[in-house]
Formats: sequence, structure tokens, C-alpha cells
Amino acid sequence: RFERSATIAERLPTGDPRRTFALTEAVNSYGGAFLPESDSAWVMLRRRQLQSRYIDLLVAGAEESLTRDQVARAAQLLREAVEHEPLRDDLHEQLMRALPYGPAE
Repeated sequence: RFERSATIAERLPTGDPRRTFALTEAVNSYGGAFLPESDSAWVMLRRRQLQSRYIDLLVAGAEESLTRDQVARAAQLLREAVEHEPLRDDLHEQLMRALPYGPAE
């Protein structure tokens, strides 16, 4: 379900109102870490691929939200991304820019 929803969302053009809905559907259908009890190499690779796609969808959702002046929604999505990838400086920077009193461009 996650991958099907993600594919639909990724195919819609930026700014299309349907894209926001599709991104929300994809993000909400992410089930968390793939087979968390396994440490097999192929499972770990697949887990990382799915999580990376999830992060990309969160960022895309935040960008769509910002184009519609939905700052709180954008910040919420970016906080979720940072929670999953706390060492990614780009996510922290995007979050700071999304906050109402963040750094000016």
C-alpha cells in the first residue's frame, strides 16, 4: 500500500492539489521499519530504501504545504523527517526555514 501510494504521489506534478492528498495518503500508509526483528543484509537494504522514500515523501509534503502557506503542517512533516534522520543537516535547515521565525533567506 505504501509503495503504491508513493508512486501515485510522485507522479503528480508539484502544485497539483491531488498531490497533497496523495502525499498524505502515502505518508500515513508507511508502516515503520521493514521487518525490524531481522538483521539480514537484504532486509536492512530494503528497510533503508523504504525509509529513504518515506523521508522524501515527508519533504515533498512539507514543500507542498509551504506553497499553500500551511506552515504548521510543513513543520510537522519536517519534524517527523528529522526524528527518523536526526543527523541530516539538510532536514534541520528545511525545518528552521519552515518555522515562522526561522532564518530569513
